[in-house]
Amino acid sequence: TLPYLVLFILLIRGATLPGAWRGVVFYLKPNWKKLLDTSVWVDAATQIFFSMGPGFGVIMALASYNQFNNNCYRDAIVTSLVNCLTSFLSGFVIFTVLGYMAEMRNVEVEDVAKDKGSGLLFITYPEAIANMDGSPFWAILFFLMVITLGLDSTASNTVSDAKLKENLDSQSIVTTRNVDTRNSRCWFIKNRQYAGATG
Repeated sequence: TLPYLVLFILLIRGATLPGAWRGVVFYLKPNWKKLLDTSVWVDAATQIFFSMGPGFGVIMALASYNQFNNNCYRDAIVTSLVNCLTSFLSGFVIFTVLGYMAEMRNVEVEDVAKDKGSGLLFITYPEAIANMDGSPFWAILFFLMVITLGLDSTASNTVSDAKLKENLDSQSIVTTRNVDTRNSRCWFIKNRQYAGATG
């Protein structure tokens, strides 16, 4: 909840900065020529795989806490939508500030947005925050959000490792089966007596 709260606070603050509209226009106006650039597709795929985490142990470990008849399809769709909408919202937060920086430097937004990935997170955005009024408050808020996101990921990985050890210790079996032809569900079989021939 805290990261979303901070995102909305930073979005409101960013929208009040001079030149924020330039960043929003740059963010929403597509450059169709970039679709022919393979590095754009590689970056997009990397972002989706990194943010969604398909096949990561943490997803499977946390899923094992679901109810036996949990609707995994609904969960997957909701998770994907929330992930994409969060990324879209984060884009507004970033580009309002990049528009402000472009206005400050009297350059194009494209020239400010050259950094990618961690460079944008740990160099460009903090530089913009340092130039805002009340910069210590905004810096604390921003890095508190980054730290809570990092701790959340670390805690999830710790849960994943603990669950894997628990499953190995009890020789649990995790498998996926179809309940019937109309309705597929994820079944997590937790001990050998249910495994039958698969054990």
